[in-house]
Amino acid sequence: MGEILLVIGTVGFVIALIWSMEARIRQMDTRLIAMQQRLEQLAEAAGIPEPEENEELRALIQNGKKVAAVKRARELFGLSLLEAKQYIDALEMNSKPSEKV
Repeated sequence: MGEILLVIGTVGFVIALIWSMEARIRQMDTRLIAMQQRLEQLAEAAGIPEPEENEELRALIQNGKKVAAVKRARELFGLSLLEAKQYIDALEMNSKPSEKV
């Protein structure tokens, strides 16, 4: 009986720990998005051009290779699948990608 309680307590502790870590990751993700947006604003104000790789990505989009463009964006920028999809969607709409990511 004591072993069962120990296992239940340990499982409960692990679940609470994971939940806490997940909440912290969400907070960090929110902060990272805000920092990315601010960085884009600063780059624009400083006159820094967008990445040259965007032309390659736009060419893939224009040739009907949107999936390849998403894959290439992931390779180039280390984005998640969702972030790369949003980045490519923003390029396709001729807006700045970081406003969408």
